[in-house]
Amino acid sequence: MTHRSLVGIATLIALGTACEDSFTSEDDQIKYIASDMRVGRQRLFTNDTPVLEGSRICVDCTAVPSDEFDVSLLSCGDDYENSDILTCFTRTDFQGYTDDDGCFVAQGPDEAGWFYFPKSCTVTDFWGFLPRKDATLFRVAERDDVSASFEQWPENYAEQLVSLGYMVKNTGGGFGDDWKTDPVLPFRILAGQEYALSIQLTSDITGEQVAFNTFGLRIDVVTEAGPAPVWRDGDVAGTIVINPYIGTVARVFITIENKWTYDAGVIMGVAPGAIDNLEVVVAHEDTPKTDGWGPPVAARAIARDVAGNIIHGTPVEWEVTRGRLSVGGDAVLFPSTEYVNLADSCWKADQETVIRSAVLKATAMDLEADAELLWTPYIDEDYVVDVSLCEQGCNGGCATGTAESTAFVGATVMAAMLLRRRRSR
Repeated sequence: MTHRSLVGIATLIALGTACEDSFTSEDDQIKYIASDMRVGRQRLFTNDTPVLEGSRICVDCTAVPSDEFDVSLLSCGDDYENSDILTCFTRTDFQGYTDDDGCFVAQGPDEAGWFYFPKSCTVTDFWGFLPRKDATLFRVAERDDVSASFEQWPENYAEQLVSLGYMVKNTGGGFGDDWKTDPVLPFRILAGQEYALSIQLTSDITGEQVAFNTFGLRIDVVTEAGPAPVWRDGDVAGTIVINPYIGTVARVFITIENKWTYDAGVIMGVAPGAIDNLEVVVAHEDTPKTDGWGPPVAARAIARDVAGNIIHGTPVEWEVTRGRLSVGGDAVLFPSTEYVNLADSCWKADQETVIRSAVLKATAMDLEADAELLWTPYIDEDYVVDVSLCEQGCNGGCATGTAESTAFVGATVMAAMLLRRRRSR
């Protein structure tokens, strides 16, 4: 995987803009944007995403995919959308129907979508585009085969990136099941701390995340014991920001399109004194140019009680106690300060350093944990280092060396908290 491709993933994950939330027809003739479809906190709606039975797919824009012609007006968001590419086709609905708002209601079973049959159009006359028979089909997840749960999206992305070879695994381990809360257990949150909680739908059959329309989306929190938590809707559909009290036990529900309600699970407010130990987990970039063990890009501090249950929302302060490493989080993207972006951007590019090292320390109340990091810097003759980045988040300012990884790479895998672990002492 190249450095450039890492930057592309950074943009995709960190921005998550509507224009990237797109899918294409089977013959790649038509690109669609459906910004109201939600899959996960950072996952975009694509052709491969199962759709909830009965959910509406409302297309904002259609166009010829931008790589079809070397003409910028063929991209959604430009003037070309006023001359819809769909005028070049006769469309037939398959196992679904188009409602009064022009949205497609996916019914299934198994599949639903559109078949396209070409016809004469102005796009052919002006651009030379020759439409061909085509189709756009979606897998349909039946409502009774879908469950809601709290989406631990940074950890989910870490696992995905490792499986794709973007992150390196530690020899002798990897993730394990202990770094995520089991969906059947209460989701423990430190009392008095705000936590950005994301809710997902997943297929009971395949385990995949299921897409649904955010129109008519509602989240309700029902207190079952103790004081009611303080909460509000998050900035992203399908999320809430919740702050429980000690002893709070509350159940969270999500309602889709004002019709179908799912039980997402129980949150529990935990006293600060319940935290028994702290652990630091760090993710490293995996690229051929770093011999598989590249610069650190993100970290997570995991707080647990004496029984080993994870306590989410623990406020964490981060610092580098030895070596040089850029440390900086993103409160918008991460659920809490337990997560932080890292970057190998504290070195001036005037000599090569073969191996670098640093010690990263996390402090949560009276607990401390650290991780000793070793990595090979990313070397690319075509990459120009912005030396001003050395001054951002770096302990001790800039140092002499080669700095080919920047804070932007940290955003690439902000979700990937993996590998070298060090527990509190």
